[in-house]
Amino acid sequence: MNLVQFQLIEQTNALYRKVTPLLLLTSLALYSITLFTLWFHHNVTGLIIWFIISITLLGLRQKNKQRFLKTKITLDNYKKWLNDLLSFSFLLGLTWGLIFFFALNSGHLYELLVLTTIYFALVSTSSSSLGVYLPAYLTFVLSPTLFFITKLVLIGGQNYYIFAGLILFYFLFITSLARNTHAATRNVSELTYRNNSLFNDLVKQKELAEKAVTGKNRFLAAASHDLRQPL
Repeated sequence: MNLVQFQLIEQTNALYRKVTPLLLLTSLALYSITLFTLWFHHNVTGLIIWFIISITLLGLRQKNKQRFLKTKITLDNYKKWLNDLLSFSFLLGLTWGLIFFFALNSGHLYELLVLTTIYFALVSTSSSSLGVYLPAYLTFVLSPTLFFITKLVLIGGQNYYIFAGLILFYFLFITSLARNTHAATRNVSELTYRNNSLFNDLVKQKELAEKAVTGKNRFLAAASHDLRQPL
């Protein structure tokens, strides 16, 4: 196993450990708040379908985590587990992106405030839960960010343009923090890998030394026996 493979395995383990019950409850709360906020001014059928799809994805991700915990991650299967998590991140991010794009309008200021608060919560939470592997973080947050900014630009007007710029600035700021988390995780895993390599080398050197001592003792015993025979 080389260093890159070891780092990816460590990051995969960290990602699945971040899928905690608290994260699940937070996601459920955000989906419920969004549904309640948009209920009276948007297509109810579409909102219900969106909510059911989102909750189903959360449930499937939780089951995926349970299967992961029952399976030993190895060099042969870590890519499969990592790709599963990236897929869930993309789909869950897409559900948020779609709701930002189709539900956001200029007629209801409080809806804009609620959706903006939810966006901030999504990005900040994902930076800590997915930041250990930057592609997972970006896979989740890019869809909400792009759809949100695009809709603000399409609504038009100086205020919405400025607001779109603020959203972009916030995204870039949180992404820089996620990059730091990603780099720190890789540095820790690299140190662990090198320490393990040194430890394994020491174990091998010890085994070689023990074999050398054993060989020397056998040689001396045989030589002593041969020397005693003539006497």
